[in-house]
Amino acid sequence: MEIFIENLAHFSHGMLLCFFLLASFDLRHQRKQTRLLRFLFWEMVFWVFIELKDLLYLYDPWWDDASIYTINLTIDMWTVPAAMLLMFEVLSPGWIRTWRIVCMMALSVLFSLLFILTRDMRVFYLLIAYSILLGTFSLVLIWVASRRYDRFVIRNYSSVENISVAWMRVFITMLYIDLLIWTMISLSDSYLNDVIYYLSTLVLWCFIYYNTRAHRVIDVPPLLGLFSSADEEKSDGWDDAANENWTEKEDKNYSALLEHCMTVEKLYLNPDLTLAEVAASIGSNRTYLSQYINNTLNTTFYEYVNGYRVREATYLLANRPEQPLHEIAEACGFNSISTFRRSFKKEKGVTPSEYRTQNR
Repeated sequence: MEIFIENLAHFSHGMLLCFFLLASFDLRHQRKQTRLLRFLFWEMVFWVFIELKDLLYLYDPWWDDASIYTINLTIDMWTVPAAMLLMFEVLSPGWIRTWRIVCMMALSVLFSLLFILTRDMRVFYLLIAYSILLGTFSLVLIWVASRRYDRFVIRNYSSVENISVAWMRVFITMLYIDLLIWTMISLSDSYLNDVIYYLSTLVLWCFIYYNTRAHRVIDVPPLLGLFSSADEEKSDGWDDAANENWTEKEDKNYSALLEHCMTVEKLYLNPDLTLAEVAASIGSNRTYLSQYINNTLNTTFYEYVNGYRVREATYLLANRPEQPLHEIAEACGFNSISTFRRSFKKEKGVTPSEYRTQNR
């Protein structure tokens, strides 16, 4: 059994290396398309380096050398700040600069160099403690920032497919668990632990690779701005003075203009409709429109537009009993059948199929 677990550990390690090699190869040309794909490409190349260095153990004198093993583990810890860099780029495109990369990677690299020079295990334990602290900080930061990012999205976009970063909260949680697994491995020598680590890391990076590839970059407030309650509440720089001068007459004008662009022009049929496009259609500013929808109508732009799409869907479901649901979803402006079902159930309390059955 021990031989089987050892072979499984080597096989799992090979699978992980092959994944990063294939991902790097896949992105070698596509990285020129967007800044995010370029970051993802270099993240994959970095992980190829992390996995390839383990091949040094094939050199017999190093196989049982405890200091070489520990040096290898200190280099593994560089993956924590490297993963943070990728997450920050998703949350705040353009925030990452060369000097920020150097600053975020520097301490982990310095710990490794210090251990190589001193071979003092206290340095190694300090690096583990620092990495766990950094991972914990990242866990909290990404959860808070991604939730505020998503609030910004639903206030400005009518469709959140490939824009929402809810997947990042799953990613950072999985990454933190993976870090704890790695810590357990670093403090105990077990092939079974290696298998668990390699397989969990493979699942983690398959998940992040797929979602990062699918993610659509949008203009969002700077990373640090996501932690400002003022930014969150004002929605793109809403002027409080203008809000104080808002009158009931202007309220009614907005209501009439919005009703016209939705019921007559049917702007909601555009699956990629944005707040800025609606504001332009009614001759307004998107910050004024956002404030009106959020505060006066007490809803979000995402829910407001999808409400009209659901109403359109109820008509089609009742009058086109043979039309497939995915075609109805598309005809109403939904980007996906899953969003259609979710929005319909929230608005009507039943699924589209149940509604159609009830209204035959």
